[in-house]
Amino acid sequence: MPTFYGGGPGPAPKPQPKQQMPSPTGFNSQFPANGQAVNKSSLLQGLRHDSNTKPNTGTATGDRAVTDFAKSQLMQNQATAGRAADTTNAQWQAQQQQQREQLTQQGRAARLQRYQQMTGQAVDQMNLANQLARQQLDMRTQWRTGLIGLLQ
Repeated sequence: MPTFYGGGPGPAPKPQPKQQMPSPTGFNSQFPANGQAVNKSSLLQGLRHDSNTKPNTGTATGDRAVTDFAKSQLMQNQATAGRAADTTNAQWQAQQQQQREQLTQQGRAARLQRYQQMTGQAVDQMNLANQLARQQLDMRTQWRTGLIGLLQ
């Protein structure tokens, strides 16, 4: 019986080149993170990553100026993106609350309708039981009256 060495069925597949990741600000997930419409921390992390600069102006003062300007722009962009995310999340939460309230009202209406239906059925059953008892009593009375008539 031959022995095989090497373990695999063939050569390993070549790794695919990495594609450029799309901007996180242009994507709306169908599955919100942590009950939010926008994952604010992920958005800000992507912003910080994309805002990294390596100044090379040739002078220490110029590099410092570029770093300070980039930092101020990053802080402004973070504040703007954070406010936009908070606004979007607040709107989404209000919409979710409205949907929950609407479903709650529909559930209450359905429960009330079932209760009314069950109550109506119970009343109908009691009426049928009363009619049956009255008919049985009438039948007994007629039977006894007939027997008395035969005996006389």
